[in-house]
Amino acid sequence: MKKGTFLAVKAEIRKAIKKEHGDTVKLVLFLDEPQMVIPADFLECLREEPKLLQLFESYPEKQKKEITDWIFSAKTEDEKITRMAKTLEKLENSRITLR
Repeated sequence: MKKGTFLAVKAEIRKAIKKEHGDTVKLVLFLDEPQMVIPADFLECLREEPKLLQLFESYPEKQKKEITDWIFSAKTEDEKITRMAKTLEKLENSRITLR
């Protein structure tokens, strides 16, 4: 018996890739992550400070996601506002470091 994972492939796809029932194929899968969207209220704050917006946008996607996830994981609106202010302050002082 062959090793590997079994995956059924429709006949029309097998025909298109010129494979028959029982043939072995190699698949490469890629994670399709949705593009990060900066929440509107945080983006509005950043737009008021173009240099901070430019700095924030220069960060890698992962870092931007971590920052926005932290801000918007706050349970109350007041805490979100506080976290946005702290983030803007850190950006202004360039204390948010790239990993």
